[in-house]
Amino acid sequence: MSIRPSPDPDPAEQPGLLRHRWFVVIAVAGAILDAWTKSLAFAHHRWMHGELGADQPLELWRSDWATLSLVRETNSGMAFGLLQEHANAPAWLATARALAVTVLLFLAWRTPRGARLQHFGLGLLCGGTVGNLSDNLLQPDHAVRDFLLATAFDWTLPACNTADVLIVLGGAALAWLPIRHHRRRRGAAPNTHTRE
Repeated sequence: MSIRPSPDPDPAEQPGLLRHRWFVVIAVAGAILDAWTKSLAFAHHRWMHGELGADQPLELWRSDWATLSLVRETNSGMAFGLLQEHANAPAWLATARALAVTVLLFLAWRTPRGARLQHFGLGLLCGGTVGNLSDNLLQPDHAVRDFLLATAFDWTLPACNTADVLIVLGGAALAWLPIRHHRRRRGAAPNTHTRE
């Protein structure tokens, strides 16, 4: 009597977390990385200022055209300091970020299992959004912690954190999807030009 091997389970029939494990792993890892780097950077910045006795950015890297420094700032508004003057800004942003996480979870749930780049981008966006949302909910002043300050040529960019970097990378990954799709379609299109 021969025993037939059981067929592999259909990916569409697997539980949701198993079907979307790339999204879950990246989102959770991103949120943990953001919380850890914020705490580590703020603790190191406090210690260095205690040793140096100077309230200034701590330069991490410098080139002829750019610098990267460690700072210790909080932002109760959006990027570029928007909405900081409004007392209710942290509550508004916490609500908006919670809604964004809900939308990202829904999009990830609807994404096919094999669409790894889409899962990667959505996971980065979700991890970064959860990271900043956790500051809105858990920090005493409900403000987001920023610790990186970059300058390029004569421009000084707003201070940012790991969550902001994850959000930018996730957005770039999702923006690349239609470009990649268009290139693949062009590459797969039959050559209509024939020699006579």
